[in-house]
Amino acid sequence: FAQAVGPDWRARLPGIGNLLVSAVTDQRHGITQAVTRLESWLTDPERFPPHWIAAVREGLRQAQERVSVS
Repeated sequence: FAQAVGPDWRARLPGIGNLLVSAVTDQRHGITQAVTRLESWLTDPERFPPHWIAAVREGLRQAQERVSVS
């Protein structure tokens, strides 16, 4: 995630990759809407550029894939 968003956005919002994984884990453990709510905010085109939005979606996809395997 950090590489995909680039250094400027990584510096603006550090730790978002970890937050994506946390949301997926929370949802897996019963916190409904954890991913949906975070994703809707982090993919708002009024707030974030297209490359950020793509990185968020890909990061969530990878996290969901890994969490479902474990």
